[in-house]
Amino acid sequence: MSSVNTLPTLALTPEEAVQQLRALRDLVPEFVVLSPGESSRLASAATLDPEFVHASISAASMASPLQVTAGQTPEQMRVELELTLRWAAVVDEIDGLRAGIVGAIATRRHRLGLTALQVYQVSRQLARKKEYAALQPHIDSMKRTSRFARRRTKEETPATPPIVK
Repeated sequence: MSSVNTLPTLALTPEEAVQQLRALRDLVPEFVVLSPGESSRLASAATLDPEFVHASISAASMASPLQVTAGQTPEQMRVELELTLRWAAVVDEIDGLRAGIVGAIATRRHRLGLTALQVYQVSRQLARKKEYAALQPHIDSMKRTSRFARRRTKEETPATPPIVK
């Protein structure tokens, strides 16, 4: 009796996941992919210390000319700050999701790689028998593309230095 590895029933195919992620992307307010130049241009103000931002909100609440200059009320600034922090939590979750998917891919590649190596080893054994000679082209292909296969290089004979008497 042979055991066959079967994949668990997936609740979501990779294609469905991509489709759902794209649909989710369309729902994110102000979704934009920044170029490296745009990203670096925004970095100086975007990475201010949160304490600095809180202090600016407090200052704006003390003087109406600051609100006019800023173009936002302190309440609008607080809402923007809170929303930014909430979306940062989403990014953390997405990073965790990405790490989990990368781990799942690595696990699948490892499992498949081990199986392929096992098939290669058993194929080499079987190909010694006449009835499995048709495996040889496949074995040759695996050997040619394997990084584990030993590469034979032409040995160059080093020039012998002349003997000086």
